[in-house]
Amino acid sequence: MINLVKDPSFLKGFNILKRSLLEDNHNNLICLPYQNNNATYRLAEYFSKQDFYNKREILVKDNEYIIKNDYKEIYKDKENRLTLFIKCEKEYDHLREFNEAWPHLLIEQEFTDELIKNMKSLIVDLDLDFLSLESFINKERNDLHTLQVSLYFAIGDNNINSIGYKDYYWFGLPLIDAPRYRCPKEYCSQDIGKEDATNKLIYSINPKIYMKDMFLVGDNLNFKLNIIKYVKEGFLKAKELGYLKNTSFEDLSLFSFNFGFEVTGTFNGKIRINKLNIFKEENQ
Repeated sequence: MINLVKDPSFLKGFNILKRSLLEDNHNNLICLPYQNNNATYRLAEYFSKQDFYNKREILVKDNEYIIKNDYKEIYKDKENRLTLFIKCEKEYDHLREFNEAWPHLLIEQEFTDELIKNMKSLIVDLDLDFLSLESFINKERNDLHTLQVSLYFAIGDNNINSIGYKDYYWFGLPLIDAPRYRCPKEYCSQDIGKEDATNKLIYSINPKIYMKDMFLVGDNLNFKLNIIKYVKEGFLKAKELGYLKNTSFEDLSLFSFNFGFEVTGTFNGKIRINKLNIFKEENQ
């Protein structure tokens, strides 16, 4: 099997993206903490009031590094584990309302040509610790206000001769949705709610397939899951709902994945990625 994650130990750092998908996030990026331009991971901080692209403090020692500012922190330790800490206590000056953007902290990678039809299996191998959650919202909190951690894949049409070339849908594994739920829910709906929303279908599977009924602060989550059949189910659901109208299954390819926080309320949260691999096994 081949590991599609190009830097599973997070040794090369990150290309730092700008604060919106509407900006150019492929040119003139900065690489942190090292200025060697060899990073394969990208770091997204969409709609944060203070992003690393403009303000950061960097500490490097031995086999460790920290990238931080007042709103978030990235820490790679000597065991090559990556801690993501998002601090949204300063991001909001009011309870977020519907259609208002929310801060992200995501690590992601892009792919060039990974056809789904050629894969016998596509295995997510994840080991994750839920380290902390702190709320700064009083009893007025409602379902608009939560802290989410998910793994999403952009899966779409990579046939340059197809009418649907570059069209795609989001396939997701929800991991945390707190304090709204003790265990996140499956989800199927259009990506909307902010100015740079993709308007593509989001298809997230039932997390009870790969986790217990609860994933709470202090818990560890460790699983290996072959997602191929669920990716196919997501594609069929997208077609049923009117998405990917000009795309056939044979043209489907893995475009990218992203992993981390989306926080729609005034919460601080911390997770540690002990292991994140994505293995493909090709058909013989």
